[in-house]
Amino acid sequence: MDKMSLEYSQWEKDRKPLADTSNLQEEVASSIHPEVEDLLNKTIENYIKKKEYQKIKGPKGTELITSNCETSLRQENEELYISKQVLEKKIKELLDLQEQYKSHKITMIRSLEESGEKGT
Repeated sequence: MDKMSLEYSQWEKDRKPLADTSNLQEEVASSIHPEVEDLLNKTIENYIKKKEYQKIKGPKGTELITSNCETSLRQENEELYISKQVLEKKIKELLDLQEQYKSHKITMIRSLEESGEKGT
């Protein structure tokens, strides 16, 4: 055997144990330790929960918009309530004026009727 053949055969001998251990390493690497698997599953669950919460809560930064909208709606609601009270008061005043007008009209009609009767 020449020098090259000897080196190749030595390389093959050295390589065989590596090939056997690499298969073993692949098997070990492909199976995850139960504690590591639990940690991974918990991390994934937390990530999913966080994303679901973000969907419910809305994109980051919309809290301020929502808060501003709530404040704006409350303020508008207060203004509408005040406007409603003012309108109700004006309606009551108009109804009172209408009653006064009717009463005054009836008084005027009676007065005219009485003066007409006296004049004849």
